[in-house]
Amino acid sequence: EAVQRERRKAREEMIRVRQGIQKVLERERKLMREQVRRATGQVREWVVKQQQDQLLQQAGQLQEEAQKLQGLAMSRAGGRGGRESANSSGAGSSRRGVRSTSRDEYADRYEGDESEY
Repeated sequence: EAVQRERRKAREEMIRVRQGIQKVLERERKLMREQVRRATGQVREWVVKQQQDQLLQQAGQLQEEAQKLQGLAMSRAGGRGGRESANSSGAGSSRRGVRSTSRDEYADRYEGDESEY
């Protein structure tokens, strides 16, 4: 009978220890999940910022290129007796100074003229 009492006490103690360990593990898991959530959010913010910076840089480069090409087109149009300026002064034209041409027309017109770029 004394042995059984000791066994029961030992079992009850083991159950309390297991429950304590489970509580500690659950708390640790919650903390780890929260840390992972925070880190993931920070990484997402960083990635978005990097992408925005890259897009802004590309937009700036494209704008510079467009300005160079527009200046080139205007200088070439000025050398042809103002043919381009007559086309660009039309009412309601949203693309002032830019005339649409096919790639073949462009290649034929400016072939061998890469030195200006």
